[in-house]
Amino acid sequence: MKEAFGGLPAGMTRAPWTACATLLFLCCLLLPLLLLPHDASAVSIPEQQATQLTRATYLEDPGRSLGAEQALARLRAGEGVPMPGARFNLGNRDSHFWLYMQVDNTSTDAQSLLLDTGVPYRASIAAYLLARQATWAEARLVLQSGDTQPFSERASDAVRLHSREFALAPGESAELLLDYATRGSTYMPLALKSPDQFFAEQNDYRLRAVLFYAVCLVILLLMYLFGLALRSSQVLGYAVLFTLALMFIAANEGYGYQYLWPNAPGWNQYAGLFLLFFASGLSFLVARHAMDPEVLTTRRKRWLLAMAVLSFGFAASCSTLPFTVLINVGSLLLLVSYGAQVITIASWLRAAVKRHLVSLAAILITIPVVVTLIALMIIGFDLPDLVFEHGARSIYFFSVITTVTAQVLHAMALRREHEQALENSLAAAQRDAELSRALLEAEQKYTRAQALAAQRKQQLASTSHDIRQPLTSLRAVLDSGSVAMSDSERDTLQRSLDYIEQLSRPQVDDDQASVSTNDEAQHDTSVAPYRADLLLQTV
Repeated sequence: MKEAFGGLPAGMTRAPWTACATLLFLCCLLLPLLLLPHDASAVSIPEQQATQLTRATYLEDPGRSLGAEQALARLRAGEGVPMPGARFNLGNRDSHFWLYMQVDNTSTDAQSLLLDTGVPYRASIAAYLLARQATWAEARLVLQSGDTQPFSERASDAVRLHSREFALAPGESAELLLDYATRGSTYMPLALKSPDQFFAEQNDYRLRAVLFYAVCLVILLLMYLFGLALRSSQVLGYAVLFTLALMFIAANEGYGYQYLWPNAPGWNQYAGLFLLFFASGLSFLVARHAMDPEVLTTRRKRWLLAMAVLSFGFAASCSTLPFTVLINVGSLLLLVSYGAQVITIASWLRAAVKRHLVSLAAILITIPVVVTLIALMIIGFDLPDLVFEHGARSIYFFSVITTVTAQVLHAMALRREHEQALENSLAAAQRDAELSRALLEAEQKYTRAQALAAQRKQQLASTSHDIRQPLTSLRAVLDSGSVAMSDSERDTLQRSLDYIEQLSRPQVDDDQASVSTNDEAQHDTSVAPYRADLLLQTV
């Protein structure tokens, strides 16, 4: 498990963990503020305002065979398909539609209104306002936008796409006809709002966006610092991954169009798709690198690499393929990459399950919710506007918190393992020191014993020399008188003196014995009985 983070520096103290936990706690406290829906009751709206969209229908015209006047006539005749709650959503499709709605001012005062589309940009949209049963020649263009319109040419600096203001007299009814071409997502909620209400909501939305991105940037900064402190390429990889994901959200919410490429609106579609595929590919690579080796089999490693290459391939070709195919494939790859991250995080938490059951339970609850939400968005399930408006932020925020929490828990487990390893090493070092001390004492005793043995050998050698000296003198005296002896007597006397001299030789140690092997082979050192009377008679 240590391979996932490369170990933990020994110098780390408890302060970084306290700061990390405090920051995560503050982020969780800010979460409701970031994700709560707009409170329309807090906006100053005239009590007499009672204008609403009714009879919302649409016609699909993929080949653009209908003109605006023909489409208006057919929709007035009731040939359109009803839209639930003036919200248009047919999933991901590349097509063309005509949308028709009636506007009724039932109040006793004139109303100044605008049409809020609820989206930051669309490939092509035009809205026309007509009086009830008026001819097409009397239609007034109140909204026109597309993928060639710079941000400076929009009706205002609001991120949401909206129409210009128009007025309705008391009791007046009007009609709205939208010429709507989609590339990819068709989702577009439609609502009539007063300018004060709309811009108040935009200010509130902008404030929440500032808080959201500020908190996310702080968390990302924490991840970068955490990765540098641990010297972990995996943590830095996750920091880069979540940075790309945050850029993807910003692009989808229109902030890239507003601040990064205001004069290049064609980037609105391609930037989001490129970031989606690139982030998915990086997610597969990070999972391949960070997954626990015991879980990362060879087959799984190859599969993650293949999915990363596929994602990067779609990122490189996102400007040439149909948007519908790209969005569906991108959503599927995003879901699969999220599953790979789930396996990776689960592999980290195996060692921390017993100590962090609450955190693990929270993660296991969050993951199915996020996966289910992404799956419902892919299959085009009719989700509430709140999910479409805050779903991406919610998924991102919970993913970041889940990953950071898992990294912290995993790093804490590694720290405990590191401390336990240090304790075991210290105990082993103490045992080795005791063994070394005992060995030193034994060597000292052995040295003293060797010195004593050498001293005894020296004493024996001196004694042997003292004995052999008179024997030599005796041999010389006897040799001088051996002329009168017989050969047998001389031989017996010689052998007797040799035997006595052999007994008085000094003992040799093992080393000397190994060196003088040839000399010992020439002498018979066996013990045999010898008659003492022979020696006495000879003497």
